[in-house]
Amino acid sequence: MLDYSKVAPNEILNVDELNAIGTEAWTTEFFSPYKPKSFVFQCKDGERVVGCEGYLDYLLFYNGELCQTHRSERTLISPTHRGQGIFEALVLECDSAANAQQSHMCWGATAALKPFVRAGFDPFVGYRNYIFYPAQRSLISRLTNILRSLDAVNPFGLYRAWKSRNIEEIKRILAFFCLFKPQNREKAILQIAAFSEAHVFDMLRRNSQSNYVIYPHQELFAWLSEKNLSYGRHSYFIDGACVGYVIFKMSPATRILHVVDLFSTDPCWVVAMIDKLVETYSEAGMSAVFLALNEKNTTHSAWIKQFRTARALIFPKVGSFIIKTLAGAPKKIEIQDLLLTDLWLEL
Repeated sequence: MLDYSKVAPNEILNVDELNAIGTEAWTTEFFSPYKPKSFVFQCKDGERVVGCEGYLDYLLFYNGELCQTHRSERTLISPTHRGQGIFEALVLECDSAANAQQSHMCWGATAALKPFVRAGFDPFVGYRNYIFYPAQRSLISRLTNILRSLDAVNPFGLYRAWKSRNIEEIKRILAFFCLFKPQNREKAILQIAAFSEAHVFDMLRRNSQSNYVIYPHQELFAWLSEKNLSYGRHSYFIDGACVGYVIFKMSPATRILHVVDLFSTDPCWVVAMIDKLVETYSEAGMSAVFLALNEKNTTHSAWIKQFRTARALIFPKVGSFIIKTLAGAPKKIEIQDLLLTDLWLEL
């Protein structure tokens, strides 16, 4: 007989037998003090765990207020028990727990759309734009980076990377090609400063409007640091007013400066913020800046237009996503409602 229940800390070992990520990873993801509203449900056949589904706690801004949401993670059904409706039943259990927290939605990135659709999620495909922007200004430094990057490409490299769906290899090759594009840069008077959560909170409260924006608060980064992930964070000011922020990490292996999250009160500042970031880290040896934006969202679409004007290399219509609107939401949530960045997906 199948039995469904929320996983307790002392049951982690049993769930890990089904989805072997290690007890430390289970503890960090679902029992961390930094993620107090995360949980994972299990399905047991007798004493054996045959399925699990987790909902991770994420705070977002929407219409000037903080709201609870969840991210679907650690979905797995034993091959011996597939086709019995276990995943759908696990999602209903998770939905019930999330609804009790007034969560607006459960969301996630996955290529396995069909089972999530059967469980009531809405699928969205081709919503992301990959943006590559040279991290070198002078012709000499750009030529130097092109020569350094020649080992990253060959006539068939991009084709093989695409066929293998090796996203990191695709990024590395596209970063190489963006070095050949002349940039159209406009100078802007921006003051760069250490990331200020208080200023960011106030800025998002005033400017989130009808967009769902991830709240880049200290607890989120403390949780990510438990997973050995660290980031640079900068706020940007004009005449003492906070107009945006950029959150990023550097990858020496691919020589890409990866912007995982950003926000701007006006599209005109977006490229200027990235330029300021490039200027600040010009000696770090990065060849390109990479970021991903949601072309379906009108705000992100305006930012993409600015990058297109600046002649960045843009690789469109990437990615698949799922959303399930929950009881706390004011309306049915669509992909165009999300200011979706890579910070949503960091794990």
